[in-house]
Amino acid sequence: MTNKKRVQQKPSTSQSELFQQGQNLRSKQISNKDLSGQDLTGISLSGSILLNIVIRKGIIRGADLRSTKIISSKIINTDLRWADISNSYSLSTDFSNSNFGGCRFENSRGKVVNFRGAIFLQVIATACEFEKVNFRNSNISETNFSDSQFLYSNWQESKITRSLFNGCQISNGNFNEALIKEINFANSFIDNSSFLKSTFENVVLQKTKFKNCDFQGATFANVDFLETEIAYSNFRNCIFHKSINLADKYLAIQLIQENKGTELANLDLSYSDLSHCNLKGLNLQKTDLSGTSLEGSDIRDTNLSGANLQRTNLKGTKVNSGTKIDKKWKLIWQLLNDGKTIGNLENADLSYAYLQGVDLSGKIANNADLRFSDLRNAILKTSFIKADFSSAILNGAELGGSNLTESIFIESACKHASFNRCNLYKANLEGADLEGANLTKAYLEKSNLKNTNMLNTLCYGTNFSKANGDPDLRYIFTDEKTLFP
Repeated sequence: MTNKKRVQQKPSTSQSELFQQGQNLRSKQISNKDLSGQDLTGISLSGSILLNIVIRKGIIRGADLRSTKIISSKIINTDLRWADISNSYSLSTDFSNSNFGGCRFENSRGKVVNFRGAIFLQVIATACEFEKVNFRNSNISETNFSDSQFLYSNWQESKITRSLFNGCQISNGNFNEALIKEINFANSFIDNSSFLKSTFENVVLQKTKFKNCDFQGATFANVDFLETEIAYSNFRNCIFHKSINLADKYLAIQLIQENKGTELANLDLSYSDLSHCNLKGLNLQKTDLSGTSLEGSDIRDTNLSGANLQRTNLKGTKVNSGTKIDKKWKLIWQLLNDGKTIGNLENADLSYAYLQGVDLSGKIANNADLRFSDLRNAILKTSFIKADFSSAILNGAELGGSNLTESIFIESACKHASFNRCNLYKANLEGADLEGANLTKAYLEKSNLKNTNMLNTLCYGTNFSKANGDPDLRYIFTDEKTLFP
């Protein structure tokens, strides 16, 4: 009978024996373990690989998880406060409803990670890279995400307060219905992201760039948009409170077009199209509206005091006694809309005015200042003795029969304008463009025609006697009654 040697087996090590408080398990690979409910405070797993680990309602406070790879794991409703998770990599892992208060995440990476319902309080997560990460319903406060990248991140219905996102890059983010309060997004780039019905309160967006973002229905209070760049974005039905600082033209135009907010002072809205807009009651004090069209807009009870209205189109705008507008521009508005009530314009300041198509017939305007004004297709049949039209635009204007003695047209644009039978005695037309203009039977004795463009000008019966400046009259139309210098 053969005697069999009995082999004594070692007792199996339980999970509670493997993982204990303060235990050092650095650079280990730990797979397929369920550590739910355990207290692993201070455990060191630095450099380890955690694969298919399950921890529910666990305690990992103050753990060393530096450079750890956490893959396909579930660490749910777990206390991770004060853990060091810097330089870690998480993949396909669920951290939902866990508490990360006081954690360090610097230079960490995460892909397909679920932080839904998690708490981030006083977390340092700078220079991180997150892709397809879910922060929905999370509570984030006093956390620093500066210089981090977020690709396809979900922040819907989260509360994000008193935190830093300086220099971040956020692409395809979902912030719908999120509370964004006391946040600094300065110098960040945010594109293809949605902020539907979100709330921005005491937020700094200085030098932030937004592209293809949807803010529809969002609320903004005490938001600083100084030097913000916004392109191809939607602000429909947004609510803007008075203290907002809007320095971005694109955004401000959208707000004005929808009449959102009343404090829009000191903006640069130059060369914009605000025609047929409801501007009623807005504060546009000291706003730069130069070159902008307000044609057909409602500016009743609107404050335009100190606004730059140089070459601003005020044609057809609605005003009332509550409209505040500087005296000069009020006169321009009257000439465009109610010219019959205006008398003579001697010594009037009409410089830099938009007066296209205006009819000034019969209004004596001797010594008037019309420099840089836009008088295209205007009817100007009156007396403009010593008036200054320097650098004005008079293309297609009708001045037939006007007295323009000693008037100044230096560098003015007068293409196809009619000076038929005008008195231009001693007029200064140096550098003016008279191409195609009609000077038939005009009187230009002793006028200055230096560098004047007279290509294809009609000069039938025109008197150029004693004209100065050695004018080039080779390409004008003349007849036997034309008198040359």
